[in-house]
Amino acid sequence: MPGGAAEVMLPAAAGFVTATGFILNPSYWMPRAMRDLAAATDQPALARCADGAERLMATLAATGLIPDWIEITADGITPPPARFSADSGYEALRVPLFLVWSRANTHPAVLRFTAAHQAADTGDLRAPTVFERGSGRATEYSTHAGYRAIAALTACAGSQRAGSAIPPFDTAQPYYPRRCI
Repeated sequence: MPGGAAEVMLPAAAGFVTATGFILNPSYWMPRAMRDLAAATDQPALARCADGAERLMATLAATGLIPDWIEITADGITPPPARFSADSGYEALRVPLFLVWSRANTHPAVLRFTAAHQAADTGDLRAPTVFERGSGRATEYSTHAGYRAIAALTACAGSQRAGSAIPPFDTAQPYYPRRCI
């Protein structure tokens, strides 16, 4: 498998196998939770999936931001079918967060995400929420604190220094950014 990932977890039991490979969402992998669950249930395959996920995310980060979805075929990693986003957006926002929770603060995906956010910083209260994967150009922004919190957390974790600029929790923001912090 590309990126040295011998085993990966599919998004669901059905619907993600194609004629040429399979569709994956990197944000569905929570390495720490997978390893903890593997230990608690004596299911070492989950730990191998966590290891494979981290290797595959490092492979993806070597060429750009982690995309929302990918397809893996015999030829390697390719963009997913059109109904799935190949940008780095609302799905992929969880990847650096889950890696930091997994104590992988300096994982290439975390560092790439942090650099993209710093490059797209507008100097105001907006945080980028969608990037073109190839160019790294921010195409959507939000003023919701949850999105700024992810960028602040990964910047702090990736720098290996204490302190961060995580904004205060805001109960008035919509569901998704409210769940980010």
